[in-house]
Amino acid sequence: MSISANKSAGMALIAGVILSAFSFALYPGGFFIAPVDHNNFPEAIGVLADYASLTHIITLVMMLSLLLEGYGLFALTRNRSRPGSLSGFALRFGVIGMLFAYGALVLQLGTRHMVVHVVVHGVTGGPVAAATMGSPDIALTIYSVGAGLYIAFLGVSSIAGLLIGFGLAAHFERLNIYRLAAYGSALVGIGGLINLLVTQHFHEAGLAFMAVVSSIVLMVGALWLIILGVGFIKGVSELEPALPAEPVAV
Repeated sequence: MSISANKSAGMALIAGVILSAFSFALYPGGFFIAPVDHNNFPEAIGVLADYASLTHIITLVMMLSLLLEGYGLFALTRNRSRPGSLSGFALRFGVIGMLFAYGALVLQLGTRHMVVHVVVHGVTGGPVAAATMGSPDIALTIYSVGAGLYIAFLGVSSIAGLLIGFGLAAHFERLNIYRLAAYGSALVGIGGLINLLVTQHFHEAGLAFMAVVSSIVLMVGALWLIILGVGFIKGVSELEPALPAEPVAV
């Protein structure tokens, strides 16, 4: 049995979004399990350590969801476009940018694994010795690096989403749900940039404000990915590759 590359991309996008939503709901320190003030790094670290096993599992699931979404979005680089068109360049550039953003987010998730390990096991093999070797400070440093990587993800993904949205919208001659979803991707990018700039220049807003707004923006982005995935599966002509894609054996 084989399916087209575009259909496999569509299924990957939808599966990635579902796993992301599952992870978001169960992540320690989020909205549902032991909510924490993200401005308070030591408190956030404590929650991750208290739910160490769950943190490790959910973090791995989140990494898998990013791999699935990245695979799905990469299919857009095969999209039909006029040779030398600005929209085709914007679309491909945006997709590559989004893959870089996902890479930054995977690294940020990796810091979560390390933070839990340092807090629970220390840097010398045991939590008792860790307390005397400055492990809490090491964990705080690692967590801060992770926060920086997340901000990098927001910046790059916002620009990439803007480019993908406008680049893909230009491929549709008529206004339909897929063109509207493409514009939605552009709006998600604009919203992400505004959120980032407000947080950077109005420090009283704090990281907690940024986390709430980015969660809303990412939920809208998830809806756009589901619509795109459905378009891939249905074989919408504007989403078909420029050349016939090789089938994927399953």
